[in-house]
Amino acid sequence: MVDPVEVMRITARLSGVKVVRGKPMNQYLGPDRRSLALGLTLAFQFDWYFVDERLPRAPENTAADVDAAIRDRLSHASVIWATTKPETLEGFCDAGLVPRPRIADVLW
Repeated sequence: MVDPVEVMRITARLSGVKVVRGKPMNQYLGPDRRSLALGLTLAFQFDWYFVDERLPRAPENTAADVDAAIRDRLSHASVIWATTKPETLEGFCDAGLVPRPRIADVLW
């Protein structure tokens, strides 16, 4: 069972955004919405994570907590991470595939 108060607490901690109960997501500023989306994604335990380059950067003051949460989630789940920047994957993945027009480079 999911405890919504706990989800909100984790989301706020990882996003660095002051969450206001009852405030709709569309009333937060764009950068705060992206940070909240990242925090909300990491507040849940999934079996699979699908990540693309639009994953927002963690706020500087919560980057260590976000990094730890990502490492924890990936240790218990599988991830498909699409990126054109392979350096983003270093430390998170055992292998990577970077598709290019008519060529695919296998990394690691």
